[in-house]
Amino acid sequence: MNRSDPAAIPYAQALIEIGRDEGLLDRIHEELGAIQGLIEESRDFRLFFLSPSIDPGHKHEIIAGLLGDRLCRTVLGFLDVLFRKKREPLF
Repeated sequence: MNRSDPAAIPYAQALIEIGRDEGLLDRIHEELGAIQGLIEESRDFRLFFLSPSIDPGHKHEIIAGLLGDRLCRTVLGFLDVLFRKKREPLF
C-alpha cells in the first residue's frame, strides 16, 4: 500500500483484519507483493492497473482472468474494492 497517503490506512487495516481472521496474512502479503512486482516491472500492466478510464468491472474481470488462479478470494475482493472506489493509486 502507498504509505504516504493517509487514505491507504483504512484499506490496509481492513485487509490485515480479514487476513488474520482467515489465517491468510502470509499468503496475502505474498500475493500483494507479486502484484506490486508486476506494477513495477511491466509498464503495460502498470498503465492498465492505474488507468482511471478503464471500467472497474472490466478491470476486475481481466485481473481475475489473468491472475485468478494464483490469487486468493480475499486479494481478488480487495482489488475489486480498490477498482470500484477508484483507489488504485493507493496500491
